Amino acid sequence: MRGQYIPFSPLTILRYYGLENMETDVFESANTNPDDVVISICQGIDHWPIGSSTLDYRNLLPQVRTLDKMVSANLLPTTHTSTVTMERARLLHWLQTKTLDIGNYIFANVCHIRRCLAFPSLITGICELHGIDLSHEITTVKRTM
Repeated sequence: MRGQYIPFSPLTILRYYGLENMETDVFESANTNPDDVVISICQGIDHWPIGSSTLDYRNLLPQVRTLDKMVSANLLPTTHTSTVTMERARLLHWLQTKTLDIGNYIFANVCHIRRCLAFPSLITGICELHGIDLSHEITTVKRTM
């Protein structure tokens, strides 16, 4: 942050949220068979739709729909919730069947997302914990048409 070192790692994220360190590999979820994903998160279908990159949200199990709302709002932010991408489906499967190391997951997403600032509240909170005054950084920009 402008010449100041702010430690940012999976462990920093876990400490910020008051969570314990876990030994799991979130990237293992990317290798999960799509049909196994569907079986664990959907009702009424047993395979990933052929030729499709998404699932219909209505096929999700009721408890997974609730989980999907949290994932769509916090872990993989999206406003398009009527369908479920393979990435989101795999994350839902992982959350249903394994223990997720949230520190590694968030860290990987912050490092790989290029289109926007991922997890801005987390980043702001960690900066403030390290004594960075961000009050002067907030500015409004007037749009001209």
